[in-house]
Formats: sequence, C-alpha cells, structure tokens
Amino acid sequence: MLTPFPAYDDGGPTQGLILANYTDECTDLVPLKRYFPNYHDLSMAQLRTYFTWRTKLRRGEFIKVSGSYAYLYIYELLNNIGVILR
Repeated sequence: MLTPFPAYDDGGPTQGLILANYTDECTDLVPLKRYFPNYHDLSMAQLRTYFTWRTKLRRGEFIKVSGSYAYLYIYELLNNIGVILR
C-alpha cells in the first residue's frame, strides 16, 4: 500500500471504494489539520466539507479549504479511488 491509510479497515481504501462516487453540497466548510488524514478520524462536519470540496473539484470548481483535504484526495488517487481507468 502506498498511502498512510491504516492496515485495518476503518477508513482506508475499502471504505474509499464505497465512497468513491459520494457527493455532498454542504455550505458550512470546516478546517482540518492532520498530517495523515483518513475518513475514520474526521468528524461529520469535516467529512461533509471534504466530500463537498471533492464534488466541486471534480466539476472543475476550486474552493479554498485546508491542505489536509487535498492530501486525503491524493491518497484516494494513489489507490485508484474515483479514478476512471481507460
């Protein structure tokens, strides 16, 4: 495994595959400060912020959020989560 997702299934690639197409549209964006973020460690508000940010990013819209959300997205990409392979 290339990413800092835990070896056990509490927010790593398996959960990522389940959430690969999940979208959200919350309006209250909250900060996240983690070195190795994973779904399991995020609060509900942080999860909603992440999925809202990711939804907009996939549409080509960029909103400013904490850099930790970008790292979580990079971990998804490294694990081919949400990646369309052709």
